[in-house]
Amino acid sequence: MSFKDALTDVLRYRNAYALALSASMGSILFGWDTGLMGGILTLNSFQQYFGIDKLSASAQANFNGNIVSVMQAGCMYVIKN
Repeated sequence: MSFKDALTDVLRYRNAYALALSASMGSILFGWDTGLMGGILTLNSFQQYFGIDKLSASAQANFNGNIVSVMQAGCMYVIKN
């Protein structure tokens, strides 16, 4: 297969490549956002600002779980609409 044939195939299936690229970028950004959220929740400055450090261990777990679940619900809302 020559370079010209390969380029013709890429141009022929450009919509499939664009769809695959956008889906993979969406997955990468979703994973990055989820990982970032976990890091922010453990920051001492974040916990002090929102008073999480003064809560009991189970209350901290509930609070952090609520924050993450609201983020997940927001993602599902955006996908649905």
